[in-house]
Amino acid sequence: VQSPDNVTNSGNDFWLGFGYQEKMSKDATDPDEARMSVYVTTGNQPATVHCVGPNYNQVFTIPANNMHEFTNFPTGDPTDANNPTGLPDFRLFSTGVSNKSVHVYSDNGVPVSVFLHTYTNKNSAAGAMIFPTSTWNSSYTVQGYGGKSNVSGPPNSFFYVIASEDNTRLQITPSDTTEGGVLPGQTITVNLNKGQLYNVFGKISPE
Repeated sequence: VQSPDNVTNSGNDFWLGFGYQEKMSKDATDPDEARMSVYVTTGNQPATVHCVGPNYNQVFTIPANNMHEFTNFPTGDPTDANNPTGLPDFRLFSTGVSNKSVHVYSDNGVPVSVFLHTYTNKNSAAGAMIFPTSTWNSSYTVQGYGGKSNVSGPPNSFFYVIASEDNTRLQITPSDTTEGGVLPGQTITVNLNKGQLYNVFGKISPE
């Protein structure tokens, strides 16, 4: 359990995922497909930064007081958004365990900051500041909102959990029914190894 006083977003070890985006129904290479960028910024010293995931391994040395954008994360089959052939695909559009996490880290302990941006054409985007593993704790409450269909599609509420160590035992107790049918008050128990991710979708309510 980390100290609650350690709240900096600067560090040298980060994990993140390509969370749900309303345009994930678009095929890869479609002009409106969902995309992800990971921005890494440096402080007063340069940093060699690795951005690693399934079938993705980029390394870039960022000058001091500068920024680099990691892009072109795989998004599956260019002819079928459901990716039936299992091509490399970072998108999180189903409930359950996967190896689709992204690991960002710097060499020699040099501190950096990491930011996530998911987006499509036509005014659909999300952003997040990523906190390093040195700030992680063991108990969280997730505030999710959404789940009503609109003209663009069903914007499920969602969250995911990533393990930074092997044999991480995860317990999740939702306050409302999930897409997978877990009822309020029921507890999901999952065992994760380092880098594995567990994604949860909220239900879609009628209009």
